[in-house]
Amino acid sequence: MKDIFAIIMKAMKRFVMISFVGFCNLAFPQSHINANIFGFSTNTTFTFHDINDSIFRNKVDSLSPKVLRFPGGFGNFYHLSGIGYGVIEEEVVKYHKGKLPKRVNGIKSYENRNNIKENYIEDFIVLASKIKSKVIVDANIITSEPEETIRIIEKLQENNIEVIGVELGSELSNRSYMHLIDGEKYIELAKNHAEVLKRYFPNLKLGAVAAPVTRNQIRHDNWNKLLKDEDFYDAIIIHSYAKVTQGKDKYGKMENEILEGKTKKEAFSLYRDRIIKYFNYSYPDEIKKNNEIFSNKPIWITEWNLQMSKITGNTLFQAIYVTNFLLEISVSEQLSNIELMTFHNLAGRDVSGSVIENSNGKLKTHTTFLAMHLISEIFNDDELEISKRELNNFCYIYTFVKNEDVKYYYIVNWSEDSQIINLKKSIEKSNIVEYYGSELYYSTGEDQLHYSNNQVDNLTKILIKPYSITLIKSEDD
Repeated sequence: MKDIFAIIMKAMKRFVMISFVGFCNLAFPQSHINANIFGFSTNTTFTFHDINDSIFRNKVDSLSPKVLRFPGGFGNFYHLSGIGYGVIEEEVVKYHKGKLPKRVNGIKSYENRNNIKENYIEDFIVLASKIKSKVIVDANIITSEPEETIRIIEKLQENNIEVIGVELGSELSNRSYMHLIDGEKYIELAKNHAEVLKRYFPNLKLGAVAAPVTRNQIRHDNWNKLLKDEDFYDAIIIHSYAKVTQGKDKYGKMENEILEGKTKKEAFSLYRDRIIKYFNYSYPDEIKKNNEIFSNKPIWITEWNLQMSKITGNTLFQAIYVTNFLLEISVSEQLSNIELMTFHNLAGRDVSGSVIENSNGKLKTHTTFLAMHLISEIFNDDELEISKRELNNFCYIYTFVKNEDVKYYYIVNWSEDSQIINLKKSIEKSNIVEYYGSELYYSTGEDQLHYSNNQVDNLTKILIKPYSITLIKSEDD
């Protein structure tokens, strides 16, 4: 990129459709950056990854998470006194009628084979201390006493780790628990836990599990009607998994999928259209329903991702999605009461969920890793203000300003067409980072995706590549 104008002229010859636009299109309100939405759940992270591996730790450090969630998906059965996640299989079998017992059995076998001798909270403390993250604790309110949660919080605080909140259970409104837990039982368990925690930590924020508002189930409606009248919690907890493929889904994962379109390109164009609709209509409507029920209580999204899918997992589509989701949460007035988020999942051995994968002992990063790495810097400065401009239905510019000076432009392009963007003001010195590919279904490991980082002087316009996320960082004094 030594000569940006030469590149633009070449690109004009190569692409049929080029959109010439400035920063004068449809604009959206400004918001301040909230660092607490850039968090990660650590479900299975310490099972399948060695915290003493400097490569792994450095990769996590490069993401610079502001919040870590512990112990993630095993919170409902975690015990501080046991090895690993301290899960007692008999408790899981009693309370969970889904696939979790089988999964726990596999993890326990893995721990035995690898001679795990201590509780994973020790590894968690090492990681959280290294990256200086805050913590949200996923508390076991089913089979554990409040005093155990107190000991967990105290142990974290003794290691100078800030606990910013406690989840009073996780996904307990799901059908897997309905044989033993309903709305009344949940409130009884959660309220008891909350009352004890508040005596020890009066300023501690507590989140309560809200039932999904999107499935129109009587059980969920009753759950939320009971919960909305209680005052023992500070925020509601929801999980957000955007579904774009057709098929049967359950608890954030596609159990089977129906192939669509005559080609992969056609299928992913359908997925792209659905995700745009999700951002513009479906998701704001879901949050609006929660706000109406719970009188605009703060919202914690302690798990979010695309629905776990073999089709979209580890694709450029997923990378652009996670970027766009974080930016929309940051800028949208309709989503402004979302105050905390943790992506599912930091590290494990699955493809569609984890940012970092242990693949038969080999460390792999997925498309979401570079996407998260690319956006992480903006969450280091809470004085940044963000605004959005829509170039067209598929391309958006997010502008980050501090003290009236533009610090970053972040451009998301879902389109197969290039865009030429004229800047309102020339940037004397800039750093341009791009992540892109020629198809949304491209994945890592096949040299189909490209990541570039270049210095450019006197930047006045830029060519935005198809299917890309682009960061322009001003380095002007």
